[in-house]
Amino acid sequence: MRILTWNIRGLGSKLKVSAVNKIIRDNKVEMAFLQETKKESFSEQEVGRLWFDDDFEFQFAKATGRSGGVLTIWDKKKFEAEKSLVASRYVIISGKWVDDNCYFTFINIYAPCEKLGKQLLWDEIVTLRSSWQYPWIMGGDFNAIRARKERKGSGVKYPGIEDFNSFIEKCKLLEIPLCGRNFT
Repeated sequence: MRILTWNIRGLGSKLKVSAVNKIIRDNKVEMAFLQETKKESFSEQEVGRLWFDDDFEFQFAKATGRSGGVLTIWDKKKFEAEKSLVASRYVIISGKWVDDNCYFTFINIYAPCEKLGKQLLWDEIVTLRSSWQYPWIMGGDFNAIRARKERKGSGVKYPGIEDFNSFIEKCKLLEIPLCGRNFT
């Protein structure tokens, strides 16, 4: 299972679209979680420029003005979607991973920066968690950290650490080590 999650900070330029396509193609990505697309809509043609072939499906949550936007794309030979839910800050897709004959729920998130907005989102997702029966795989930009050491060189206090860790615990999530580029 090859999943890419990337805050792309806008999909408005041909150069960005080309870069996304290259990473998806070169890494044989089977599902992509893109956040902060800054787009209010996507056509099949536009998403096709991001993907490496014509065998894909997608769901998106539109951006509001010039912020936000979430796009989830998957190889429909690898994943058969059964159920989906799109909200302003996330896309949830549930179905069968074909190669392993296993069922999963995938959730792509772009959390707000402000503490209250994050808390409302965490509460909503915790509530949803119980109504989706398959194991969850979650990715995205949470605009949160789990520990102070994740933000090197900053003396700023991060009051949301406890809330974010509580959210992870309530959803019964395990952190999978990231590979590739560093993150902040």
